[in-house]
Amino acid sequence: MKYAYILGLLFFFGTKIYGAENYFFTPCERLFPFRWAKSEIERFDYLKQRISDKPDFSQIAGIHGASLETLVKLIETGVIGRDAVASETTNLIFFYPTDHEFNSIKAPDGDAWGNETSFTREEALDAASGYSRLSAVQHFFLSELHLRPDVPELYRRSAALVGLLSTPQILDRAMKNDISVESGVDYKTFNEHLQFFEGIGLSRNRLISTLAQSQRKRKGVIIGFSEEIYRLKVSWGGSPINDPEGLRLHIPPEGLSIKAVKSITLLGDEEKNYFETRPLE
Repeated sequence: MKYAYILGLLFFFGTKIYGAENYFFTPCERLFPFRWAKSEIERFDYLKQRISDKPDFSQIAGIHGASLETLVKLIETGVIGRDAVASETTNLIFFYPTDHEFNSIKAPDGDAWGNETSFTREEALDAASGYSRLSAVQHFFLSELHLRPDVPELYRRSAALVGLLSTPQILDRAMKNDISVESGVDYKTFNEHLQFFEGIGLSRNRLISTLAQSQRKRKGVIIGFSEEIYRLKVSWGGSPINDPEGLRLHIPPEGLSIKAVKSITLLGDEEKNYFETRPLE
């Protein structure tokens, strides 16, 4: 007991020195809670009823790559895009149009949704799948390390690490402490982000092993939206070739209602397992 108290004091003062108390959240059972509110169970059932092996493009306006944590937040709050993260793109979500009529539709700001470089449905699905995987890995990485996703610096740096170590081969080299200029990774940037996380008390080994675990466990989800999204302000990121993030939807402060979700495609076993057991009220 005495040693636990001493370790607690060391951690407390260590976080005060580095300011790390602003970076960590208290672990909780939100992802798999023992009891759910009635409204949460209703949202869980609503999403489960919309799960399909692939998006039904005849029923949706477009797709968004996301993570299991995004769906959990959606179940908890009933909206998407509000207070989820505090990155440079807070209240923006990346969206891939799949409705071939969208070129003629006007957004509320008067700009046309369409662009001379639009997506085919195959391009949209491929781009959304890639983006959802990166998002899923990053969100699981943050969650496992108890790092707050609403802190811009943490979100930016974790996204950078996930991007730099995005392949099993590079990740394997990182685990062997074999990241160098010759490895094809931006060595200076990699070390800069690594040193930041080490500075708030996370060891290199823990960071790399958690990232490896994140890549194994999470593959992401694809959300299909209804034409409800046409009422939102938009900005165009480019084609899936020169900007895989695509169209940006500007989510209002109150968030985008769960009712705008028309389909859910689960890309990994962990994501599928989450919906296998109905929660208890």
